[in-house]
Amino acid sequence: DAVTAATFKFRGDHDSSAGDNARDRILGFVTGQRQDDLVALNERVLPALLGKVRPEARRLVDRHRHAGRATYIVSAAPHEIVGPLATSLGMTGGIGTRGKVVDGVYTGELDGPFCYGTGKVDAIADIAAREGYVLAQCHAYSDSASDLPMLEAVGHPVAVNPDAKLERHA
Repeated sequence: DAVTAATFKFRGDHDSSAGDNARDRILGFVTGQRQDDLVALNERVLPALLGKVRPEARRLVDRHRHAGRATYIVSAAPHEIVGPLATSLGMTGGIGTRGKVVDGVYTGELDGPFCYGTGKVDAIADIAAREGYVLAQCHAYSDSASDLPMLEAVGHPVAVNPDAKLERHA
């Protein structure tokens, strides 16, 4: 199912093989597909994703937003899904994996950092530099050990419903 493929969760270790496998799955899903077709999936994907957002997560996003803080979703999923999800939640933006597009079709190559493991650090560092954020003053929330590099890059890391490895680390 295309919806499942476009929005699957990335779990596991934050080693390079797990990242390589996740990257290959994302790029394999979009290679040869029209970008417009992936964007069109949002009609089916967004309601399913929004239904999975826990009320406490929504309250936390609202609290940060009302305090004047920018809020972003950072995910290995395609940015064409992550961006609209962030918008639907009233967030500042979504940072997702960008696939290279030529003539409206994905080539199977990355067009920016792969937003997984250390790639999430690259992505948030880019936003921080562009927007003038200081990572030591930023918050990050995650449930997966694959996000340890991102959690270690910010001043306020929080493990939320952590997987076993992240729970041990926390």
